[in-house]
Amino acid sequence: MINFLKKKYIPLFILTGALLRSSIYCASLEKELVIKQNNYSINIGTRGQFAFYIKKIRMLSSGAMMFGFAPAQFQDSAMKEIRCSEDEKTGEKIITIKGLFDGLAFTETINYQADKFSIAYDIEVMEDTPAVQKGNLRFNILKLPMDILETIAGAKYRLETAEGQKSDGSLSSMLPNNTKLQYLEFSGANGEYAFFDFSKTKAVLYERRSEAKPEGLWIFSYPLPVEGSSGVIKKGYRGRMEFTVFLTPRKSAAGTAPAGKINLLKNPSLEVCANPGYPDYWGVGQSLRIKNFNPFCRLQNQDSWHGKNCIFIKNDNPQTNEKFYYSSIFLPVIPGKTYTFSTYIKSDREGAAAYLAARGVTIIKKNASAYFSKPVKTTTAWERYSMTFNTEGISRIEVKVQFMEGNYFLDALQLEEGDTATSFKAEGPAEQKTDTVQGVSETTTAMVPEIKCPVIAAPLLDGIPDDACWKQAAHIPVFYLHTAAGEKEPQDKTEAWIARGEDSLYLAFRCAGTNFKSEIRAHDSEIYRDDCIEIFADPDSDAKDYYHLAYNIHGSTYDREVTATPGSSWEPEWEVKTGRQKDGWTSEVKIPFSCFTIKQNAARTMRINLCRENQNLKQYSSWSPVFGSFHSPGRFGKITFPEMDFSAYSISIENLIFKKEFIKGREYSLQLEICNSSQKPRRLGIDIKTISASGNINDTEHKTEDTFPIGNKQLVIKGFSIAEDIKSCTARIRVKDEEKNLVLASFLSRPVSVPTGTAILVEQNIYQQENNAKIFVHYEFSPELMRQENPELKLFSEKGQELRSIPAVPSHPFRNVFIMKIDDLPAGKYKVVSCLKDGTELGTDFLKKISADISVSVLNRNNGAVMVNGKPEFIRGILLQESASDDLLPYYRQWIKEIKEKNFNVIELGMKAPYQMSEITEKGIKEILDYAQETGLKVILWFSDRKKEYNSYLEDKMGKFRNHPALLGWQIVDEPAGGGNVSEAEVRVRYEFAKKLDPQHISFMNDVPVGFQKRYGAYPETGILPTDALCITYYPIADHHEDAADVGNFDNCPAIFNDMKQEAKKGGQAVWFWTQSFGYRWNWKRTPTPEEAVYLAYVPLVHGATGILHFMYRPEVEALWNKISELNLELSKLSPVIFAEPVGDAVIIAETVHGLLRKHNGSFYFIAVNTAASPRTVSFNLGALIGFDNAQAQVIFENRKLVCTKGVICDTFSGYERHVYGVKK
Repeated sequence: MINFLKKKYIPLFILTGALLRSSIYCASLEKELVIKQNNYSINIGTRGQFAFYIKKIRMLSSGAMMFGFAPAQFQDSAMKEIRCSEDEKTGEKIITIKGLFDGLAFTETINYQADKFSIAYDIEVMEDTPAVQKGNLRFNILKLPMDILETIAGAKYRLETAEGQKSDGSLSSMLPNNTKLQYLEFSGANGEYAFFDFSKTKAVLYERRSEAKPEGLWIFSYPLPVEGSSGVIKKGYRGRMEFTVFLTPRKSAAGTAPAGKINLLKNPSLEVCANPGYPDYWGVGQSLRIKNFNPFCRLQNQDSWHGKNCIFIKNDNPQTNEKFYYSSIFLPVIPGKTYTFSTYIKSDREGAAAYLAARGVTIIKKNASAYFSKPVKTTTAWERYSMTFNTEGISRIEVKVQFMEGNYFLDALQLEEGDTATSFKAEGPAEQKTDTVQGVSETTTAMVPEIKCPVIAAPLLDGIPDDACWKQAAHIPVFYLHTAAGEKEPQDKTEAWIARGEDSLYLAFRCAGTNFKSEIRAHDSEIYRDDCIEIFADPDSDAKDYYHLAYNIHGSTYDREVTATPGSSWEPEWEVKTGRQKDGWTSEVKIPFSCFTIKQNAARTMRINLCRENQNLKQYSSWSPVFGSFHSPGRFGKITFPEMDFSAYSISIENLIFKKEFIKGREYSLQLEICNSSQKPRRLGIDIKTISASGNINDTEHKTEDTFPIGNKQLVIKGFSIAEDIKSCTARIRVKDEEKNLVLASFLSRPVSVPTGTAILVEQNIYQQENNAKIFVHYEFSPELMRQENPELKLFSEKGQELRSIPAVPSHPFRNVFIMKIDDLPAGKYKVVSCLKDGTELGTDFLKKISADISVSVLNRNNGAVMVNGKPEFIRGILLQESASDDLLPYYRQWIKEIKEKNFNVIELGMKAPYQMSEITEKGIKEILDYAQETGLKVILWFSDRKKEYNSYLEDKMGKFRNHPALLGWQIVDEPAGGGNVSEAEVRVRYEFAKKLDPQHISFMNDVPVGFQKRYGAYPETGILPTDALCITYYPIADHHEDAADVGNFDNCPAIFNDMKQEAKKGGQAVWFWTQSFGYRWNWKRTPTPEEAVYLAYVPLVHGATGILHFMYRPEVEALWNKISELNLELSKLSPVIFAEPVGDAVIIAETVHGLLRKHNGSFYFIAVNTAASPRTVSFNLGALIGFDNAQAQVIFENRKLVCTKGVICDTFSGYERHVYGVKK
């Protein structure tokens, strides 16, 4: 029975557990109503808002929790009634509060028991009042003021967002802001506990502790529309907000202890195949003897255990002597966790042996590994097998199944956390979002920390962060080990502070400890080998390009812009001061915002991470846990700048060129473009200093001031006087907002060539029996002006004796070609000089001639062509093997034969020793060279970078093989800027030594894209790289990579190769690249598709590449292997066209289709390729270039024709498709 008590005035209600099956009703409250429980109390205010005070949880006592409408909304309210009752069956107490305020009718329902309570708000809009029209209906759920947060910093939290992301941490760090919560869990050191289940509402977390007026931590809830109500908040709208609080630990529906674990393997049911028949993320283990696995492994779409596909392994031939294994790519894992790998297998015989295995890469030593395996006996029926292992010290893992003799079927592979195999999950991990862990696990979704950056007065940088202003900075009290799941602190603590001034970011660090390593002194050296602080910044928050700064205890610095696209040589003007104490070291840092290139649409958020390397303890920690490499931009924390306008910094400088102002003298002008990407025209001041390779400022500072509209504006600054011995220099440019006296951009260019007024290039690197030599001369001045000076070309011997002279009067405004007779010259090195009649030298180059009986590789320095068998050839090479041994010689002949059949013209052989085999002998190298010569292939020999006595090793091998007729050249360095452990100075030493030993063959280094971008190893005086061929590694099909700049991607391909082409013109170099023809292992989820292979051949070609090298023999995918053969044949046939006379120097572009135009044997050829994966129909107007309007275009390789009306070619391109047109009048 329910009794109603109607009273108009109730001074105070104290309700306890003694109130059973009763009800209280009142029309209003004039004093607080208190409901006491053993663990908490409910306090209901006079307007209907109420608070819960939880006694056992210190962090949630003393007014920490307050439930109800935000006070700003709660005005002119009228409480209608309060009802209190109890459910006789469950013992649950219920309080119902009804009221009306500002057009909203509300019902609050509170259900409470000893260890939990739940709250529900039901609202209905009765009138469209101003408050309703604003639509900001929200409820306070939880409020932790600053004084409470400061006393409970050690309390732990766990949370999960509505998107499934999880995060663990302590309240000493910022929680992820604006998070839509699914649940939030608190626990204290003394057993205190509270769990908030927000699965039935829209709950949003706001951090307010770093605001100008810090208010702590707030959680708001917004009502969700009920069934039958629209989502628009206006009259008639009905909504509900509901959540539950548990005071004892439990498994929640929200996912605290999920019922099923996640399969960490990608494509575990083998259903996804970008290349038909080859599952993404999986592949057969490579063998030193067997390169074609197609006869032994195939995808079968019948008799599978799950889905439609399974893998069939055929290993019933004992003569192969191989133990095949099927393997995943490397997967990031959390170090120190227990994992279980399981799979279903059946075989064609009872008891056939197999092994489950896992190979892990250790954290400290990148290439060190740990191995786990378990033998199993298979049956003729599908059976599940599993193994468990621990990833202590391991950051990445590959799982595999190794098969012995027999035929096997494999399906349904699974890797999961824990020591038990749970039911198979075919979907694999969900696609990872930016804020989740990159480089750990696709299912490790720890949230990144976020703070708001306060504004402080500029500190006095002395290395000791004791200025009063640091007290106003955001404090980061703890760093977390990168080897743990984000919760383990290092032995030596690190804390940091972060703030900003008007134009700079300020940071301070305190690093505890007593024994530190600090040996590096030189700028941009390997600072990370010392105890150091590393700062990572991603101003655009795109988790792609970012900046990396580091310094050690001595204040020695390192800075690098990590980007996959060509850019400047980043030398930011930042400041570091350090201090030493008995118990550690401290530092203060100032980073001006002008150091960063900030995009136009930059938000008021920057991604950043702060890291410490403690070499003494071998402990590496960071503010935002990375679970592996610090180079994980998706794991950078977030810093918000509420009142910062970054658009003002959207200024960039491009296209720097020095031009000589007069034929004689050393006066120059500097031409550049200022790109104003901000939202308005700007009045800017430009300060420029030119700096020589030795670091000396060449000239006084140049200043100019101008108004720059939105977009690009060219600027020409005259009056630079540069000494005659300086061949190149960099320019330090500062762009200032003159009104605010604020530096907006600080830019240090790459070395810019200082022209002599004349660029001269001898066509070939070497001459033998040629009658004449072509000399290309480019005058910067008009032909009319040069004719008045009567320029000449003179040839001098090595001793300086003038041998001959020819007139060099220009007929063309750009490059002119002159012919010099050389057939009567003996072997030797000669100097070619462009000069005026009065003897004034304008430019020089060198001509080399050697005996006709010496084997040579002739490089056309004008167009990058290599002469193969007397003809200019586009290089079509492939790596035979990365390592070589005499044990494999019987296989090499077979492989070389197939390579020739696939239309390659070059093979490369790595000469380091294979695993568990001896290094190839000189007899073995000669045998490979001899057989290559028989088949008409040229050979590049790749020296091992790991040799201790490198020079003697080089001298020995070059001395023995430099005269072999099959030799094309030498690869002397591999990826020095990408982990090759070869310094810039050593790169130059190796190249010079190689050219001294063998000047007649090509010597080159290969580097990663960022190495080329930085011009790693370039000669300081000229900026030219020490290599005969500019060559990079370009592997775009990566699943994940620690540094994207090391592998390239499809988007940056045109920019990279266009930059390489321009660079090659300076040094007369070829442009080559290693392309990806491998996959299904390491970090690479698959090989390119045949369509992508077309892109990888033709896009670099159009943008300047003169050779393509495939890594490596042999691609797993048969269709790709056949497509590469087809492309090789096309490139072979096109070689005379590719190296023919260019018509226009620029790439011709129509939408996403890029093309180049050549003239060969009186006909025009247009090579075009779609750089996009989607189809395009485009038109190219070539009339002005080819000189006639109406023509017929033969589409080569496709047996079709097009009519070219008024010089226009119109055609359709499928994704990545190429068309080659022969155009005749």
